[in-house]
Amino acid sequence: MSLFIERGVLPLANIQQKLIALTFDDGPSLYTNQILDILDGYTIKATFFVVGEAVKKYPEIIRRIKKENHVIGNHTWNHPSILEISSVELSDQIVKTNEAIKEVLNEEPILFRAPYGSIDNESFQLIRSLGLTSVLWNVDSLDWSINESSALEKRIKKDTVSDSIILLHDGNQYGSGPRDVTVKSLPQIIDYLIKEGYTFVTIPEFHQHCFKIEKW
Repeated sequence: MSLFIERGVLPLANIQQKLIALTFDDGPSLYTNQILDILDGYTIKATFFVVGEAVKKYPEIIRRIKKENHVIGNHTWNHPSILEISSVELSDQIVKTNEAIKEVLNEEPILFRAPYGSIDNESFQLIRSLGLTSVLWNVDSLDWSINESSALEKRIKKDTVSDSIILLHDGNQYGSGPRDVTVKSLPQIIDYLIKEGYTFVTIPEFHQHCFKIEKW
């Protein structure tokens, strides 16, 4: 799966920094607190794409994510493939999730990630009309399907290059299953990326440093 780039947004080579963005999908869940503890220990900020019904279940975790200066994005209300629902249903999924986040934080997200990375031009335009920027990834950890920490670490080491957005999961529903391997592997993954000279950024920071906007 490749990073989704809006028309008019051009990649820029970054010769000074090797940037990396850690992103977590399908949360929040009780695993999110463990991940936040690890990130806090390294003073690293990440981006969390949250599911609306999980926001309603764990508002205190959403508050913690925000308090610790991570970024929150919209990942729909209950994680459908957005290509299998109508535009009206997609709009409802997004708006309902934004409202749930706003109820907790008094602000709405500006980022959206489609479940399963499934998106087409029609849904992209709808998402954009609702004021959200679509974000995918270019490093898929497949942590939801990997049962060994060493295998997860190996996959990320193999696929990660400068200016990568890494997909991980903190949620344990919607097909993700238990996140024990993700939690166990995360310190080793971070240690490796630090050793390789990567600078950790959130998605808004990634966009700021890696892209320029041109009016076409």
